[in-house]
Amino acid sequence: MQYESRVRAPLGFNARSVSAHRAAVFRSVRLLALPRPPQPRFDRAFALVIPAYNEAKHISDVIDRCARTSPTWIVVIDDASTDSTRETLEAVALRHRNLVVLTNDRNLGKQGSVRRGLSWLRDKALCGVAVVDGDGQLDPAQLPAMASLLSRFDVIIGARTRSQMPIHRQISNAMVNLGFLFISGVDFFDVQSGLRVYSKALSDLLAETLTIKGGYALEHVSLSIVARHAHITGRTIRVAAVPATCTYEGAESKMKPSDVVSLACHTVRHAWRIRCATKPGTCASRTSTSTSTSTSTGTGAGAGTRTRVAGEIQ
Repeated sequence: MQYESRVRAPLGFNARSVSAHRAAVFRSVRLLALPRPPQPRFDRAFALVIPAYNEAKHISDVIDRCARTSPTWIVVIDDASTDSTRETLEAVALRHRNLVVLTNDRNLGKQGSVRRGLSWLRDKALCGVAVVDGDGQLDPAQLPAMASLLSRFDVIIGARTRSQMPIHRQISNAMVNLGFLFISGVDFFDVQSGLRVYSKALSDLLAETLTIKGGYALEHVSLSIVARHAHITGRTIRVAAVPATCTYEGAESKMKPSDVVSLACHTVRHAWRIRCATKPGTCASRTSTSTSTSTSTGTGAGAGTRTRVAGEIQ
């Protein structure tokens, strides 16, 4: 299924002159059709990062499909799996010389694992880095075409085709995207997608800035970090989304109820941080109220320490 190439209407933060507390962080996110004809292999130095936890059933096929795109490096992070993922990776490594396997001594979660993979690539001469889930739900064959857009964009998100999802995932995906749009003011089309391409500069930024904790909120946290960086440096980040095929045959969710609650909290928190970066005036009105309150009621040492600069993201 192909989306018609189109541009979503501006959301009030198009490029403009940059001041200390107001910057055009994101241009309007574009939903584009993938370039035609399809590009089967990378035509530049590129690396893939694959977090894997108990993916013995899928990881061999995922790596083989990734290898067919001819990346410079394939970095798989085994997040202290308790099944036979480690043994499977050892066997797969024998047929792929560009495969690097990093094994966590303890379970770090998705965010900590991706951070470790990105950190390993920091000193490598690359044009960009892609992150793809290890569960086989997303097709890495689309990555070379996505990477070809890096000359025009800094981040490319693989927006999953919703009609290919089970009905309960269609509903949850739509609710999360609408909620994120409502809070952040930016439509990323598929904010939870685990198929993403980053410029090398932003990949290095995430390697340096991501915390180990974060789990399944990686996709939201990453966008929040990029927004904060753009706000501080006065840059405009160009983001595109492209249609991505997906399959959920035999898929088993590893998320526990506590993970769902944590993800919901992270969704609200990081959507709000993006809003503060793209529309600082929204946060300024709230922080100025708290500032005046703390200043008028605070006494003694430490009074007024809660004062924040307008638009600052904590």
